[in-house]
Amino acid sequence: MNGRQLRTRFKGVAVLAAGLLALTSCGGGGDTAAGRGAENGKSDKAAATTRSVKHDAGTTEKVPAQPKRIVSVSVTMTGHLLALDAPVIASQATPPSVITDKQGFFTQWSDAAAKNSVKVAYQGFEPDVEKVLALKPDLIIGASSGAENAEKFYDKLSVVAPTLLYRHDDVSWQDLTTRLGKDLGLEKRAGEVVAAHEKRVGEVKAAITVPKQSAALVRDNQSAMTVFTPESAQGRLLTSLGFTVLEPPADKGQT
Repeated sequence: MNGRQLRTRFKGVAVLAAGLLALTSCGGGGDTAAGRGAENGKSDKAAATTRSVKHDAGTTEKVPAQPKRIVSVSVTMTGHLLALDAPVIASQATPPSVITDKQGFFTQWSDAAAKNSVKVAYQGFEPDVEKVLALKPDLIIGASSGAENAEKFYDKLSVVAPTLLYRHDDVSWQDLTTRLGKDLGLEKRAGEVVAAHEKRVGEVKAAITVPKQSAALVRDNQSAMTVFTPESAQGRLLTSLGFTVLEPPADKGQT
């Protein structure tokens, strides 16, 4: 998340909290031109309904060009998928906390999940492969970074359905949303999501007065404090609004 956990509090700063031609042969099944044409036609049709996708855990073949039943094994990725109007049927959930609903879905997208009847696939940070299997997905999407990193479960998940894993800790949400849109055939929607965000940022920036002092973006969970860097998604958002975000001192915490 590009943040550092600190057990000291900053002072003097502002803290702010994604047709085939019907070829038929007239006779037997010999290696005729018509027979070869039919086989080629079938191959072309299969290629049109699936695609090969390079992601952060490898390359997955036969990814549905238009998936119908996506299971997300990453709460981080679920938000991107819902923003893209992707057909998510179920998602990993975290233990409920102040930043989630009662199911463990993050509050920033829990309403969208409810509207789209997204079920809880399982609760916790390690994929429950059996529960994912029971949901009969045609595509699984997850993370290869963060607490919900599913790389060590990649082979097992890939047996259930084509699986795509993405890093989300070293990329802007805009770039990740654009990449997901391309891989899922939702490029147009991805462009709309990013454009709408940029428009809203411009509106907010024009409507607010930014404090002169620098800002520290902090999350305090009572046992430790996370201070987000200017390169984090949170820090980039504040910077785009005109804030100057402090870089946490590297010698007083851990990333």
